Amino acid sequence: SCTVFLQVAPRPKLLLGLRRMVAKKRKHSATEPAAAQAEHSDGSDGCLPEWVAAASWVRSCGGTVHEALAMSCSREVNVTAAVSEGALLLRIPEQCLVTLSAAESSAAGKKIFKAVSIVKAKLHNSSNDVALAMFLAFEMNAGSRFKDYAATLPPRASYNGLPRRWSDKKLARLLTGSPLLERTRRDREGLRQDYDLVASRWKSVDVALPSLEHFDQALAAVSSRAFAGLGGDELDAMVPLLDLLDHRRGVGQAKDTQYKRAADGAVEVRAQRALAAGSAVYLTYGAKGNAQLLSCYGFCLRRNVEPDGSSNDVLEFTLPGATVALRAGPKAYTYGPFVKAIEMLRATQRKSVPSPAGGL
Repeated sequence: SCTVFLQVAPRPKLLLGLRRMVAKKRKHSATEPAAAQAEHSDGSDGCLPEWVAAASWVRSCGGTVHEALAMSCSREVNVTAAVSEGALLLRIPEQCLVTLSAAESSAAGKKIFKAVSIVKAKLHNSSNDVALAMFLAFEMNAGSRFKDYAATLPPRASYNGLPRRWSDKKLARLLTGSPLLERTRRDREGLRQDYDLVASRWKSVDVALPSLEHFDQALAAVSSRAFAGLGGDELDAMVPLLDLLDHRRGVGQAKDTQYKRAADGAVEVRAQRALAAGSAVYLTYGAKGNAQLLSCYGFCLRRNVEPDGSSNDVLEFTLPGATVALRAGPKAYTYGPFVKAIEMLRATQRKSVPSPAGGL
């Protein structure tokens, strides 16, 4: 079959429902009682104790956490004092990164790699994501070297904005007419399938396989929080503290931070611009359509448009043949794919109905 992607604004009805029910990624659930959120505060400066503990751990490993950085009980990372442009905000040593290399060096990780490698060809999700999620699920419950990082991860319920966790009724109400509906159903089935496949090859007696619930939570964390290429060898990495920053991108939005992998494997984060005291600190997850933002991160943007006027949103249209991505915006983005789609339509018509004189 052929799928044509039309990059246009999402349907108002869909966004209305999503705005009502999908909380921002990496925040506490909108339905979480204020008292429950207050429990996360250390009661002094309002900075989450999980942030304080993780920052202390990073520093003890030779890393850097800017003294002005903090995270409130609402899980918003901000600066408590003015920060100048170019200032080093974070330096997370390689030993603090949750990566496949870190997994491979642990006893549990070795067993995970062995089981995943056997069923690799049958997995719905990428084998790297499954292995990293299994390792993270183990670390979330083992209380080992990454315990301070694991404590900063959101509670399981905070991932309920992901469509694969919605009820069938909610899926039908919000996603009917969208290709994301079937994709979500496949993702839901694929998660259980991947877990069962790994479980079927789990032979360890001394190391227990994480539960499906913990794997589900860890896979949600990996799909929404891992940074591409920061784990070395172009592999993903879970980066403590950096992954607590929220997404901001689009027309009129300034870029707060930039990050890179240093020669020694550490991840360095610098202020892209001067930050005023009390301001939140953001990063960008990249130019992603609302379908991808929703399925991977659990939220949508009302105006998901780049500074050059191109839309990031995708509407899929299916034809027999191949896949074309159509975008709304400047001609440089839209014309070529649109012409290709027209040619595909012509080819489809020629196969089904004799072309009249003059063609399509």
